[in-house]
Amino acid sequence: MAGEKKTFSRDRPVVIIGGGIIGFSTAYCLSLARKTGRFITIVEKSSTLFTGASGKANGILGDYGFKPEAESLGKLSWELHQQLASQHGGRTAWGYRDVIILDLHHAASSDPSEVAFSLGNPPSSLPTWCRRYEKHARTLTSKHEHAARLDPAQFCEFLRKECVEMGVEILLDATVQSVGVENGSLERVAIERMGNRRTLECHSLVIAAGPWSETVLSGLFPNSRVRIPSSKQPSSGNYIVIKVPKWDSRKDTGVCHQVYLEGPFGHKVDISSRPDGTFYVGGDLPAQEELPGSTGDVQPQVEYVRQMETLQTVLSLSSDEVEIMDTGRADRPCLDHGRPVVAHIPLDDLLGITYRGSTEGREVEQGGVYLNVGHGRDGITLAPGSGQVMSELIGGIRPMSADVSSLGSL
Repeated sequence: MAGEKKTFSRDRPVVIIGGGIIGFSTAYCLSLARKTGRFITIVEKSSTLFTGASGKANGILGDYGFKPEAESLGKLSWELHQQLASQHGGRTAWGYRDVIILDLHHAASSDPSEVAFSLGNPPSSLPTWCRRYEKHARTLTSKHEHAARLDPAQFCEFLRKECVEMGVEILLDATVQSVGVENGSLERVAIERMGNRRTLECHSLVIAAGPWSETVLSGLFPNSRVRIPSSKQPSSGNYIVIKVPKWDSRKDTGVCHQVYLEGPFGHKVDISSRPDGTFYVGGDLPAQEELPGSTGDVQPQVEYVRQMETLQTVLSLSSDEVEIMDTGRADRPCLDHGRPVVAHIPLDDLLGITYRGSTEGREVEQGGVYLNVGHGRDGITLAPGSGQVMSELIGGIRPMSADVSSLGSL
C-alpha cells in the first residue's frame, strides 16, 4: 500500500501505542514500505485485540461524508480498501461487499397505496428482508453511489496476520510508561508488561490509542503545550446483532443493504444486512458516560439495547424467528473540531521547553512523536489511508499519497 518514492530506512525502531485498526494499519503500511516489520512494535493495553470499535463497529465504507480537510485522505482510503479486497480475497477473507444505502422516512398517510418513493425508486428497491408497507417504509431515498462493507474484526485479523508474518512485535497487557530524549531526539521508551519493565530503542513513537490517546499523551508528556481536543461527547454507539435463520442473503444478489430509519428514541438508527445472514443494528445514542479504562471495560447501555431490539419488526419475518446474537457498545474517538489528526508533533512542544541544541544532521520529521487519532465514525474507512500517510510521514516521503496538510492542527 505504501508508495515506493524513496527507500525507507529499515532499522529505525518504531513503537506504536494502540492495537486497533489505526495502529495495525500503520504497522502494516510501514512494514510494506520497509519490506520488513522488524523494529516495529505495537503496544496494546488490553489483553485481547479488537474488542473495541475496531472489531465491533458496523464496517460500512465509502468515499463520502468527510470534513473538507479529510477528503483527500478519504478518497485514498476508499481506493486502498478496494485494492486490498481485490488483491487479498477480501470477499471471502473479511466479507467485503458492495452496499446499497437507503433512507426510510415516515409519511403523513398510513395508506399503503399512498406511499411516496423519492428519486424514482420503486418499492422493489427495498431489500427482501425489509417490510415494505409498515410504519418504517413510507419514503425511500437512495444515498451514496460508492459504498461497501466489511467485517471489521476479520479485516483487523488480516492486518494482524500480515504484520506478524512481516516481523512486527505485538505486546499485549502492556503500556508505555516513559520516553527517553537525548539532545532533542527521541531515543527510547520504557514499557511495563505484567509487572516487568523493558526498555526499547525508539526513533519514532506513534500514538494511535483511539479515545484514550489524550490520556496517553498527557501521561507521557505532562508538561506538553499540545493537547488532543477530545470531544466531551464521544461517539459511543450501542449495537445489537440479529440472526434471522430463514433469511437467505443470496436473495439480494450478493450485495448488502444499510437501511436508515427513525428509531424509538427520536433519531436515526440503521439496520445492515451481512453476508453471514445476520443484521447489525446500530446508532449513536444520547446517553454519554465517562470513558472507561480500556476497551475491555466498555459495556452496552441496557435500556437502549432493549429499545433497539424493537426494530426487528422491520424485518420481513415474525419476531419469534429472530435471535439476538450479540450486544455491545463501541467508543469511537471524536475530536472537538470533528476531523482526524495525522501529524508529526515537535518534541519541543511536547516537552514544554525550547531545545537550543544544534539540529544539524538530525532528520527531525523522520523521528519523534506522531499522532494518528480522532477518526470518529470513519475509523474503519480511513484506516488504510491513515496508515499509509503515517508511514510516509515517518519515512520522510514527499509528496505523500494524500494531502493531510490541514490534519496537523490540534
